[in-house]
Amino acid sequence: MTTTVALPRIFIRIPSYRDPECQWTVKDAFEKAAHPERVFVGICWQYDAVEDVHCFSEPYPYPDQVRVIHYDAKDSKGCCWARAELDALWRGEEYSMQIDSHMRFEQDWDAELITMIAQCDSEKAVLTSYPTGYTPGKPITHQCVVGLAADKFDITEGVLFIRSCYFPEGLNLERPFKGCFAAGGFMFSKSERFTEVPVDKHLYFFGEEALLSARMYSYGWDIYHPNKPVITHYYSRSDRRNHYEDHQDWQARDKKAFARIRHILGIDLSTDPEIIQDADKYGFGNVRSLQSYEEYAGINFRNRQLTPKALEGIFVKDFPDVKISGMAPENLEWIKSSLLSGSTPESLTSQMLGMGFPEAHVLAAVATIAEEIGITVVKNHGATHTHSQQACRAMDFGLERWIAQCLIAGCSAEQLKPMLIDLGVAEHDANQSLSRLVSSPFLPEAKELW
Repeated sequence: MTTTVALPRIFIRIPSYRDPECQWTVKDAFEKAAHPERVFVGICWQYDAVEDVHCFSEPYPYPDQVRVIHYDAKDSKGCCWARAELDALWRGEEYSMQIDSHMRFEQDWDAELITMIAQCDSEKAVLTSYPTGYTPGKPITHQCVVGLAADKFDITEGVLFIRSCYFPEGLNLERPFKGCFAAGGFMFSKSERFTEVPVDKHLYFFGEEALLSARMYSYGWDIYHPNKPVITHYYSRSDRRNHYEDHQDWQARDKKAFARIRHILGIDLSTDPEIIQDADKYGFGNVRSLQSYEEYAGINFRNRQLTPKALEGIFVKDFPDVKISGMAPENLEWIKSSLLSGSTPESLTSQMLGMGFPEAHVLAAVATIAEEIGITVVKNHGATHTHSQQACRAMDFGLERWIAQCLIAGCSAEQLKPMLIDLGVAEHDANQSLSRLVSSPFLPEAKELW
């Protein structure tokens, strides 16, 4: 007589705000699972019943295994609130995975993740990372191992933000490796983690990941990063509505959330009932202290200090000779192809800064790739330029178009002027073009569209 062994089940937690990709995320999760019968999906759907009909054009596979909470988009209170709502849809599945509503999966992802959890040297392991990106309708060409590191403290609010650190493609690791920061958009663990350390529904979105990382650590949960790709993320926001676009009070919500984070960390205690509501429920455990987490992670929340360990994202000694990067593989390839096509390191640097990439990552990536392909980059009084640039360059349509793109993306005239001078543009010509483009009546509207 053959005995059937029940497979451990996985509950996928998805908050979805007016996102047409969600239907395809659910479809891909079932289609790529080695055992789709053990996969269960919970969705906190926030949408406009009239405008968002296109978000529901694809039927869910295994509909009996999909559970949904429906909310009108105008009643949504943000991402953390939606994640917390998903607790009501959990039915005792042994494992839980928290993701965003715009993801794609590797084949047999379910079996891979359960195997990885078993390889971790902790009974309370959490697998997490910011995955590499995909674009709907296009093949996924870049996949690599991704860790997490500290980025910076917000200047005004003092909240810590984290970043990705990408390991070289093709790096073969035998098992997941220890980290210290958790990504809200992808976490996989035993479901007890979500009952012991619930998502704080009173937070909004920004800044919650570092606090959650410290809270999990205090309850005895250990953070690991997957040793191979299992999931990818759609990072573009161009074809979906965002909560802050529909809710004009989002900045006020975020400011209160920042105050709540400082309160829970014991940095700036508040007496505002709204800010401290249920603070004990979303505080720290008694297995390990907040101080022990700070020592392990190499950070000091109160003094806003980060050690090299925190900034590099290397918390184990497994990678003494591995060079990591703050830039995704697809971004590195774009830098290389742009340089080979004739773009200068200066123009790429300014363009990427205008797009919001961190300055240190941009400078390092552009300089490294330029050197690899034989473009000599030298420093002169703090300004980067190449040996091959001409002593004088006339302002042309292509250059002015690049200036306009940078201004639309958020660069200032003060940032762009030294770049233009380094490119060989006369200071008078640079001033004239910048003045004309900055004062254009179309610039504010273009920024809104961007």
